[in-house]
Formats: sequence, C-alpha cells, structure tokens
Amino acid sequence: MKTFRTLAYSAGIALLTGCAAAPKPTMTDGDYIQIAGRWVGIQKCGQLGLLDPDSASRGMQYQVNIASLYTFDRPRLEALIRQYQGEFDPTPTMCNSAAMAIAGTKRQEAQSAAAAQASRQEWQDINNNRNKPTQTYCNKIGSQVLCNTY
Repeated sequence: MKTFRTLAYSAGIALLTGCAAAPKPTMTDGDYIQIAGRWVGIQKCGQLGLLDPDSASRGMQYQVNIASLYTFDRPRLEALIRQYQGEFDPTPTMCNSAAMAIAGTKRQEAQSAAAAQASRQEWQDINNNRNKPTQTYCNKIGSQVLCNTY
C-alpha cells in the first residue's frame, strides 16, 4: 500500500511539473517601441477626439494585454511612453487605422465569445438530451418487430 501511495504521489508531482506554464518571452527593443508607440498614439487619438472614448480605452487595454504576454522592464516601458507623449502627434489617418485595428480585434473577441457560447450551449443540449427520459414502443407485425423511441 505504501508503494502505491509513493507511486501515486510521484505521478501527481510529474503531472503538475509537466503542466507548468512555459516562461514568458522577454520583450525586445522593437516590442517596447511598438507597444509604447501604439499606446501613446491611441491615447492621443482619443484625447484629440479622433477616436471615440470606448475604442481608445479598448485599444490601450489591448496594448496592456500584449505587454502582459512578455517579461519586461516596467519602468523602461513607462519611460518610453512618457518620451513618446512629448514627441508623438498622430494624424487623422493614423487614428483611423488604429480605429480599424481596434474594431477588428473587437470583432474577433465577439466571434470567439459567440463560438464559446455556442459550444457551451451545444454541450448543455447534449447533457439535457442524455438525461431526458425516453419511452420505447415496440410492435410485432408477423415475424418483424418495429420499435420507436420518443
């Protein structure tokens, strides 16, 4: 019995270790520049009224989400954002491009949410039908038996 417990414990540790999350990649110089630039651009587009507040806040959150995929130096990113805030003035064309990208990402999120909901509903329907009481009626006509399930 003790051997079984030791084996089960070892298997559990192996499974947990195997499921450990892979380390996040380190943010490159290009990633810092891109994320900071987009964040400032979207923020300024919103401040200038070239991007509606919902899209601006959503776009800024998307940049935060992208940054969270990396291991990064937060003070370095914040310093770059402050630097770009003083140097960067987006054009209406840039703001329009940002709005289109944000709308595309928002649409993808909506499609993913709809697909997840449809999948949940499908599983619920399967579960409901599986547990649904059924009745079977059989009739014998000559040597043949016909059955119907409702």
